[in-house]
Amino acid sequence: MSSSSSIAAARRRRAGGPPGPQPPSSTSNRPSQNNSDNTPQSQASPINPLMLLQQHHAKITSIDQVLQDIVKNQDVLNNDILTINTKITTPVVNGINSSENMIMSTANSQINVDEISDLVMSRVEGQLDLKAFYDNDEKLMNEIESLKTVVQSQQLVINGLSTTLHSILTKLDLIMSSTEEKANVEAAAKAKREADEKANVEAAAKAKREADEKAKVEAAAKAKREANEKAKVEAAAKAKREADEKAKVEAAAKAKREADEKAKVEAAAKAKREADEKANVEAAAKAKREADEKAKVEAAAKAKSEAEEKANVGGQAAAQAKPVTTV
Repeated sequence: MSSSSSIAAARRRRAGGPPGPQPPSSTSNRPSQNNSDNTPQSQASPINPLMLLQQHHAKITSIDQVLQDIVKNQDVLNNDILTINTKITTPVVNGINSSENMIMSTANSQINVDEISDLVMSRVEGQLDLKAFYDNDEKLMNEIESLKTVVQSQQLVINGLSTTLHSILTKLDLIMSSTEEKANVEAAAKAKREADEKANVEAAAKAKREADEKAKVEAAAKAKREANEKAKVEAAAKAKREADEKAKVEAAAKAKREADEKAKVEAAAKAKREADEKANVEAAAKAKREADEKAKVEAAAKAKSEAEEKANVGGQAAAQAKPVTTV
């Protein structure tokens, strides 16, 4: 089995088709193509991602080539116009040159290669699912690696069979006696060895290119994953900082409210204590004034009673001391 048939079988297996019928002859291709034109599109096998990538690459390459041709033609037109301007100095030609310069400036203003390239790349990135392409490309790379291993093992088997056949022919002495035939056989063997070596070198180079492309794709995917993880970590850190700041603000507001309430309660308690003390002082002063007044009233009453008693005692003494007159 050759490498091309192995790759074709792998593509059919990946596309979900039958396990590889034999390709028809050149005479039977024409009616089969006509029949395929009559068959509905639903029976066609799905598009291979590698083929789709190749088609997009070809389209982008053709667009780039067209842009380069436009730039080259514009440069040639500029050079021609400058040459005409240096050779012809008449007013009419100057007017023509000025009109051509205006046309050139408008063409330059209308054609901007960088903007067109950016527009094309943005359209391609917007319309294509590059992640699916990367996943399909990775799967395809893995299948190509397995196919390469199969091809190398088959090449080793073919080389072993060739060596065995050569040794059998040598032992059985079946090599042609003719020098020309022997030279032809040796030349064929040499050409075969060279072809095998060339195929091995090409397979190694192809494997290296595929490995490099796979490494590039994996590096791009890894960079994208790391960027996404970094963005998530930064968003989480930002959210945490905002939550901490919000909690600090709320805690400060709560502490301020509690302090205000505590100050109000303390102020009310202090005012109540002061009012109680003031009431006690006023009650004590009032009680003292009442006691003083009461003491004054009692002292006056006592003094009055003592004076009355003293007066009564003095009257009785005077009555006793008055002489008794007789008639």
